[in-house]
Amino acid sequence: MRWRKHVLSVLVLTVFALLGAGSLKTDKEKAEEDKKVENEAASVTVTSQQIFSDYEANEVSADDKYKDKVVAVSGEVTGIEKNPITDAMYIKLATSNQFISVDAYFSDSHKEDLKKAKKGDRVTLKCRCKGMVLSVQLESCGFN
Repeated sequence: MRWRKHVLSVLVLTVFALLGAGSLKTDKEKAEEDKKVENEAASVTVTSQQIFSDYEANEVSADDKYKDKVVAVSGEVTGIEKNPITDAMYIKLATSNQFISVDAYFSDSHKEDLKKAKKGDRVTLKCRCKGMVLSVQLESCGFN
C-alpha cells in the first residue's frame, strides 16, 4: 500500500515538472512569440466555454481545430494567478466545470494590464493555444 502512495506522489510531481518545463523560455523567446501572436490574425474566435467543451468532447478533434493556432478567446475572469513553479502570470477563464478553467498565460510585458484585471471581468484575449493538460492552455496572450 505504501509503494502505491509513493508511485502516485512521483507521478503527480512529474506532471507538475512537465507543466513547468514547458514555460521555461528565455525573455527574448517570449517577446518574439508575443510579437508573432500580436501580428497574426486569430484563426478562430471562441468563448472559453466553447473551447473547453470542444476539448472535453474530443481532444483529438479540438487539437486539430485549436492547437498551435492563434485564437481569440472571450470569457469571464475567475482568477488572476501565478504558477507556483515558474512564477508565470495567468488568467483563469470560466467554464462549466468549477474545477477546470481555461488558463491564459502572459509574459511580463503585460503585468500592468494583469494588475488592473478583476474577477468577474469579461475579457477577450488573443493567444496561441497549446492544447489541454489538466486545463486548456493558452500562451503568449494579450488583451484584444
